[in-house]
This record gives sequence, structure tokens and C-alpha cells, in this order.
Amino acid sequence: MANELELNEDRKFQEGFWRLQRLAWGIFLVLIMLALLGLTGRGGAFARAVADSGANSVDYPKVSRFAARDEFNIRIVSETGSAELGFDQTFHDLYEIESIDPAPIRATGDSFGVRYELDLAPREEAEIVVRARARRLAMGQAMQLDLDGEPVSVRPLILP
Repeated sequence: MANELELNEDRKFQEGFWRLQRLAWGIFLVLIMLALLGLTGRGGAFARAVADSGANSVDYPKVSRFAARDEFNIRIVSETGSAELGFDQTFHDLYEIESIDPAPIRATGDSFGVRYELDLAPREEAEIVVRARARRLAMGQAMQLDLDGEPVSVRPLILP
């Protein structure tokens, strides 16, 4: 007498299905690891980057999410107490600036984009926080920032 059930099963199909299932597990595991590392936005070791140009720098999100608010933390050392912060047209195409802290005293537009004049303490490092919301998706498109006359290039990835 047999101790097994006599079922009509396609063993070859079942083994192929198991292989497909294990492949899906591997893909999900890779996606979870990418998220934990910060490569899908918000937090993690690779979520932010720093670009500098001499004494000035910008700490920006490497990975942004569409319509989510992000912060660009800018450090500027101004000799005179007045500093200029510029964002090129590509930045304004990709992001909508919601606020700048400390508030600029003047904003002007030119062929570069938009420039903001800030009143800062002379010869001290000032931190400027720019809160912006992503307008559209982008795959590492280069944007130029002008940090008091020093150009800086950033390349954020904007995901859905």
C-alpha cells in the first residue's frame, strides 16, 4: 500500500513556479535594502549629499519624492554681511521654493535664474534653509546654485 496521495500534478510546472517565487523574494529583498540605505528617499546613508565650493556648501537631498517637501541646507561665509544666493532656471523647473530662512531682503531675476539677497552677520558662517517641493520627476538633472559668487552643481533624483 502506498503512503502517498495519488494526485495529478505537474512537477515540472511546480518547480518552475517555486523558482519564480524565489526570484521575486530576491527582488523584494534588494528593494528593501535600497530603501534602508536611503536610495528611495528620506533617510539612510545615501539619502543626502554635500556639494561645496570653497568656504560655501549646500547639503541637499540626493533622492527627492514628487510633491514632497525637501530642505536644502546652505552654509555661506560672507565677508561683508550681505550674501547672494542664486538658483538657475533648471532648479525652478524642478522645484517650487516654499520658504527661505532667513528671509531674503530682495529677489531679482536674470539670465541665470533667480537671485536672492540675504542680510547676514559679517565674517560668520550662516546657515540658510531653503524648503522646496519637487514639481516633476527627474533623473539626476544638473542644477546650478550660486553661493555668493561661487557656483555649485547638484544632481538630485526625483522619484514618484
